[in-house]
Amino acid sequence: MGSCNGFLCLFRYNDKTDAFIFNISNPITHECIPLPVNEEIRSPLPDFGFGFSPISDVYKVVVFANNRKRKEYCRDLKVMVLTVGFEIWRRIGKIRDTVGTTKGVFHEGHLHWVCGCNGYRPHFIRAFDVESEHFKDLPMPPHYFNHSSIPELGVIGGSLSVSDGSTFWIMKEYGVKASWTKVLEIGYDTIDSIIGNLYKQC
Repeated sequence: MGSCNGFLCLFRYNDKTDAFIFNISNPITHECIPLPVNEEIRSPLPDFGFGFSPISDVYKVVVFANNRKRKEYCRDLKVMVLTVGFEIWRRIGKIRDTVGTTKGVFHEGHLHWVCGCNGYRPHFIRAFDVESEHFKDLPMPPHYFNHSSIPELGVIGGSLSVSDGSTFWIMKEYGVKASWTKVLEIGYDTIDSIIGNLYKQC
């Protein structure tokens, strides 16, 4: 579900208990630490993130819990947080559910998700401060992203990035809208050529 400082946070669904089971894994030492099971985190697949607070020197797992059997968007979700090394998941409040990226991207002490709401609201970036456990919204680049698809977040060259697969932007100064910079744009002719070459190799 996520990685941070070389550690992996993995999960699997247990259909017998209708709950998700989380583990922290160190791929270098092959150690694996099981995390406490929270029965409130059930199917369907929740949104989640795994991050680190350099201030408190702790890792945290964040999950937006939805206990409904059918995914209903734009409803309030419970925000569940577990500090790795502790046995209790804490419910820190609720947040508006949205259509967006499922896995949080960690950068600058925050976890990030691209969000929207069934096409009725422009995309925005939801940021979760791992230390303070507060949310804030960050602006998207000055670029039209089709509401029918969700742009992807990442980190490029030490900067938060967002892309629709053909246009790539980076936020050179974290949190500053004016610092969004387009670093790459791939034309449709180029994409068609790449896809065509891949088919020829098959």
